[in-house]
Amino acid sequence: MTLNTTTDVEMPPLKQVLMAAKLRLAPNIHFEIQEHRGQTSAIIHEPTQNYYFKASLAIKTLLQLLDGETSLSTLAAQNSELAATIHNPAALDVFLQLLQYKILLSDMPLNIEWDIEQNRILQKKGRSARWLKPWLLKVPLLNPNRMLKRLNTHLDFLWTKPLFVIWLFILISALTVANDHWSELVDYWRTRFLDPHNLLLIVFIYPLLKGAHELAHGLTTRKWGGQVYEMGVMFLFFMPIPYVD
Repeated sequence: MTLNTTTDVEMPPLKQVLMAAKLRLAPNIHFEIQEHRGQTSAIIHEPTQNYYFKASLAIKTLLQLLDGETSLSTLAAQNSELAATIHNPAALDVFLQLLQYKILLSDMPLNIEWDIEQNRILQKKGRSARWLKPWLLKVPLLNPNRMLKRLNTHLDFLWTKPLFVIWLFILISALTVANDHWSELVDYWRTRFLDPHNLLLIVFIYPLLKGAHELAHGLTTRKWGGQVYEMGVMFLFFMPIPYVD
């Protein structure tokens, strides 16, 4: 989940309240460093509800300094680099979202709690709206990050040159066979594709192939330093289709 940088809340009064607030991180919050396309960022993990947020390294440093005793205005006065982070307009949105998901804790005034509650209501309505579209449902099942990390230690050979040569040989052979039997394939497509038996095979085989495909996505993402936070099943017109995110 990436932290948004827009809000409908009026900036000056809300920022003044936050600057005076004494914030602290909730217990058991974990940070991971992620490098993607040359950019380094911090992943904030809340394990109780399994929430993930993406933020800058500067915000990570700031969050780790929040002890519930020192206000943001005091931190800004003590350190010019922290002041630049705190006064960044995007930081306000970050704090609001972390407060909403109970990653940041504070005795916030009622007006901010009301704004956060309104955001929560809107999100709940969004989740409910998804169930009003039964032809497209997304059901998260687990966080596969650790599983993929373990699998990668045994499947490292998948990204070697010899296996690439084997894959290329199989691909060229398959294309050659398809070309030699193209007319038969076209005839079969026209006459047998919509056969009930054939459709039944597709219903059972396609999710398995899609699952292997998505697993390969996850393994490759982990291999090259990315993170995979969610694995589940998406029902597209009632057909189960595995996915990773």
